[in-house]
Amino acid sequence: MNGVSHMLPFVIGGGIMTAIAFLIDTLLGYGATGGSSFGSCTPLSAFFKYGGGLAMGLMVPVLSGYIAYSIADRPGLAVGFTGGLLAASGNALAEGYEWAGSASGFQGFIADYAFGRTDGGATVSGFLGGILAGFLAGYIVLLLKKAFAKLPPSLDGIKPTLIYPLLGIFIICVLMCFIFNPLIGAINTGLSNMLTAIADAGLITALGLLLGAMMAIDMGGPINKAAYVFGTGMLSTASQLMAGGADASDPAVRACYIAMASIMVGGMVPPVGIALACRFFPRKFTRAERASWVSNLVMGCSFITEGAIPFAAADPLHVIPCTMAGAGVAGLLSALFGCTLMAPHGGIFVFATVGSPLLYILAWVAGSVITAVMLGFIKKNLEG
Repeated sequence: MNGVSHMLPFVIGGGIMTAIAFLIDTLLGYGATGGSSFGSCTPLSAFFKYGGGLAMGLMVPVLSGYIAYSIADRPGLAVGFTGGLLAASGNALAEGYEWAGSASGFQGFIADYAFGRTDGGATVSGFLGGILAGFLAGYIVLLLKKAFAKLPPSLDGIKPTLIYPLLGIFIICVLMCFIFNPLIGAINTGLSNMLTAIADAGLITALGLLLGAMMAIDMGGPINKAAYVFGTGMLSTASQLMAGGADASDPAVRACYIAMASIMVGGMVPPVGIALACRFFPRKFTRAERASWVSNLVMGCSFITEGAIPFAAADPLHVIPCTMAGAGVAGLLSALFGCTLMAPHGGIFVFATVGSPLLYILAWVAGSVITAVMLGFIKKNLEG
């Protein structure tokens, strides 16, 4: 909870600034034509999106840093922030370096296993990796405190300024870069391959269910990103098919747009469902959480799933199943209704590009209500 309470302002402030960027582009007429640049089609909107994006980029490091702080006090901050930044950014790409000499032996081992590759899948572990990094960082520092407890009193001054941050940051870098980030990368690649196989089999309704649920598991993490990248790839496929002479009503083209619609509606459900739960089941949430319901509503309408992260981080065992269920139903209904989407982002600001918009809204509302009602039944009341 210490990590969540410190992270919440970054999510709210950055998320609403990003939503303002989408609103500006919509008001200036780029809602249906902005494509992948939607939200940064003008200097003013790009300014809001850049600032908001930087603020939201800090949320996982802040989460990790203050989880570590709550475990190991001030010495845990540096180690926790570093672990969270590695979780949010992933491993550096080996292709970005020119090694001096041949990278063989031990150097080759590091080059092969501590770095990501452009063709090797993502290594971003997102907020779930950030939670893990925060706990790891805290307990690493506690172990270092015990290991160096018997140093002479004259060296006490260098422990928090040299020994703990140096060894702690080294250990968390090894764990994240060699173990957890590559593991997440392998999972991400497998998920992408699975989605492609389902699409190729023509199981578009099942694909809608799966894509919607994936958007609500880690809210911007690798599972969410695997679904989203798959959707943008489907938009690219649709463009290629139409460039080759296919019509927008062609089944293959429609399947691409149906997949993207399921992805966006699935990503819009978690913040809206949580906002509804905060209003109708207030005893389930803290005062700070209840006060964020309006900002979550704004972010959900803007397809900023990250608004749900503080709630999922505070109580993942109860919140994530509820968001998955609601988002999965929304994605399923969207695909079942044949709703299509030709834009990769934007939420309500690109509803002009949605096929069957009223049914799309119905799918979104249904999924959000399911999430809210499930939270009301599953999540425990808070004391007091």
